[in-house]
Amino acid sequence: MTMTEQEMTAGVEEINAAWKAFERRLLTLVEAMGYPQDRLVLEVGERVEVPMVEFRIEGGAFRATVGEVEYTEDLANGREPIVHRASMVLRNIVGVPHPQLLTHRADGPCARLSPVLGLAWTGGPRPAPEVYAETDREALVDIVEDALNGVYDVGRDEDDDLYLEHLGQRVWVQVLPDAPAIVISTRVAHGARSRRQAAVEVGILNRSNAWVWWQVIGRDIVQTATVEAMPFAPHHLMTTMEVFLDAMKTRDDLALRVGGEVA
Repeated sequence: MTMTEQEMTAGVEEINAAWKAFERRLLTLVEAMGYPQDRLVLEVGERVEVPMVEFRIEGGAFRATVGEVEYTEDLANGREPIVHRASMVLRNIVGVPHPQLLTHRADGPCARLSPVLGLAWTGGPRPAPEVYAETDREALVDIVEDALNGVYDVGRDEDDDLYLEHLGQRVWVQVLPDAPAIVISTRVAHGARSRRQAAVEVGILNRSNAWVWWQVIGRDIVQTATVEAMPFAPHHLMTTMEVFLDAMKTRDDLALRVGGEVA
């Protein structure tokens, strides 16, 4: 039995409609990505070799790898052209006949939204995220300490505040007793000559980083980041810590600009 021309046309139209609908869903998810830990990978099963299609937030910018080509979001045009290019590569170059044959993996907050794609998780059932709904501060401090100890040499003071050393100075990790949050902080400069000039320089820094901020306290400048603790996801803490420590490289230039010294 052979398909009639009408049936073939209907089949093509159905596939075209499926790809258009998938592209809309993909754009919806991609436009929601904004955290440093957000990452989305499209595949065709874990054992099928296809060119890499990956979307991620890196260095505060939206980036994508489509095949061997790297893309960075053009703020004038947004993310839609990159999503469209990825869809065209998967369909026309790789030759995936239908979007439902794709699978995916996702990390970060965007992973909670990835079911909007309607795709299976690569490799089988979707893994349950490692999260803790812990209301007891002492227990949460232990969990946070265990998470950090896998990568850093962590200490604890008499108030159960955690700390580690980076670039020769102490970075504090405090589980707040009266709010569902974890605060990462360090003094990056002290002895600012002018508090007004320090406020100007801090304002410039704060416009350049969405996840870390700086504040002037007296003549000190403190760098801070906050991680949600209800629920607590170790992956979020580790990613934020990585961004925080990387941001500390601005301290020498900052101290010079405010006429102060590195803490």
